[in-house]
Amino acid sequence: MTTDRALLDALAHLVDRLDPTPEVLAHRARAALAERTDATPIRLLTDSAHTTPPGVRGRGSSRTLRFAGLDLQLDHVENGLHATGLISPTTLPALTGVVLVCRPGGETRARIDTDGWFHVDHVPFGPVRFVLHAPARDLATPWFTA
Repeated sequence: MTTDRALLDALAHLVDRLDPTPEVLAHRARAALAERTDATPIRLLTDSAHTTPPGVRGRGSSRTLRFAGLDLQLDHVENGLHATGLISPTTLPALTGVVLVCRPGGETRARIDTDGWFHVDHVPFGPVRFVLHAPARDLATPWFTA
């Protein structure tokens, strides 16, 4: 007599043999899980209104987001956004000097100046988050739509 668990295990083994998960997909799934669990979240405090009407992207408009220990300004430029950030040294001390701008399918790195400023060109429209590297742990903003 076969139990339900044994039958399910046999079926899983058969599917793994006949139609295995591509290694690239498994790697992406592990990376996505690590990305969601490894970084300490930085809380959003305020988000300014766009200077253009909702849903309209025009030249010269900007958006300011204030997180706990991080001020971020997104300025519209051709083909995307330019990000300027200022990290509070009292709130987020001892950073290693690197910020990552994560987006689905990739990331962009930028150096953090010794006084806490960073600039990132070509931030895409759409979902992004900023990850600040600290010695003990990474600090990350929540995902938001740029």
